[in-house]
Amino acid sequence: MSSEKIIHCGPCSFDDVTKEAGRWCTNCEEGLCEDCEHVHRKSKISRNHRVISIEDYRKIENVSISLICSANSRQSAALFDLQEMIERTLYNVKQRIKNRESATKEMEKQELTVKTMVFESRMIINGHLDRLQDKLLNELTSTSDTCKSKYLKILQKLKSTAEMLTKLREQTLHMKQFSSDIQVFLGTRQFNRLIESEIKSMKDEIGPIKDYELKVENHSIIEKLLNEVEEFGQI
Repeated sequence: MSSEKIIHCGPCSFDDVTKEAGRWCTNCEEGLCEDCEHVHRKSKISRNHRVISIEDYRKIENVSISLICSANSRQSAALFDLQEMIERTLYNVKQRIKNRESATKEMEKQELTVKTMVFESRMIINGHLDRLQDKLLNELTSTSDTCKSKYLKILQKLKSTAEMLTKLREQTLHMKQFSSDIQVFLGTRQFNRLIESEIKSMKDEIGPIKDYELKVENHSIIEKLLNEVEEFGQI
């Protein structure tokens, strides 16, 4: 037979009934028979109590208080270490969150600064290009005016010559109809001298007639900007 002490059911003993316990309530610190265990679990007060087997209870029944305290102390130390690790880790995580939030705000500020620099650089470049464009267009207007002035001078001379020749033609027709031979002879010589003089004057004034052509050649740097520069800058 077993030499282990029989553990009786606490509630049954209270009613002066001796009944061997099969379970042990660690909260009430008393044994429970099968019937009392069912009642124990149904009761609102005790339904959350921890109930273990008698075999498990016997394993801890004779454990000394010092060992229990030592175990509790180790558990407390372990829990303290766990709590400390959780707090330390949580603190580090929160610090990293603050750090990344701060870094994000700083990144937004830097982005705005870079955008402002790009816009300002673009405005400066646009302003410089506008000035270069105005200068080139002024040169174009001046050159065009010079060429047109030369054309106008030639036109005026040619129109003057055409007007004189028209009059000579009319005079020649009149002379042919109404003048004597000697008058025709003398008039012809005079008209020839006038025409030769006018041709010489026209050549001296206008020289060889030529057409002007306006073209533009972009600066090599402008060409590079259009054909070679593929980035405004680098981040």
